[in-house]
Amino acid sequence: MSDIGMAREWVAGLAEQLGLESLLTDDEDTAILDFEQAPTIHLSVGEDGCISLMAHLGNAPEGDLELAEELLASNLDWRDTEGATLSMERFSRGVFLARRWTVAELGDVQGLATSLEQFILLAERWIQTFPQLVSARDQENGALSPDGNFSGLRG
Repeated sequence: MSDIGMAREWVAGLAEQLGLESLLTDDEDTAILDFEQAPTIHLSVGEDGCISLMAHLGNAPEGDLELAEELLASNLDWRDTEGATLSMERFSRGVFLARRWTVAELGDVQGLATSLEQFILLAERWIQTFPQLVSARDQENGALSPDGNFSGLRG
């Protein structure tokens, strides 16, 4: 079986473990996992058979170079990301945590389930940490809501 076939089969097995009929759309090999009490996770199977997970952490304030430096430093040797990557979308300024695995790295459907659980925990930590990285200047300018939550967070 090809890597993409295995990846699709494992995602179907994951859906079964989660009590769902299916996760992937027929035409795009993508899914949005919207859990209660957990971040929303985007799952995709690439044409190469790799499985990717991505979580939106929030939006970066315009012109916050200290935040950009901190995100880059966290990526260095995956220091604070456990092998995932932090990135920022240029126009929306959305900050994302993403991780990609080959089928060989995952091993089987249980490896996928375990990797998903670990990624969710990592995303939760980053969602809690992200607002703390916003500089005091941006906090004063309203990047944080009155209750102290980062206004860009979803979920």
